[in-house]
Amino acid sequence: MEVEDNSKDQGTIVQEIQKGFMMKDRLLRPSLVAVSKKIEEKHEEKLNYQKNHKNHEKEAKN
Repeated sequence: MEVEDNSKDQGTIVQEIQKGFMMKDRLLRPSLVAVSKKIEEKHEEKLNYQKNHKNHEKEAKN
């Protein structure tokens, strides 16, 4: 699972969803984790546009 987060390096584990399990030196079940992913530029630009658009609407009402 990937979580969009620009504050952490890409691929950094941000959450352990299910703990893994080992018996002696043998891995029986790996951990299920969520890793950070950089926010895509298009998505980030869309969020900034929406934020600016809302601010302009508030200013127009005042």
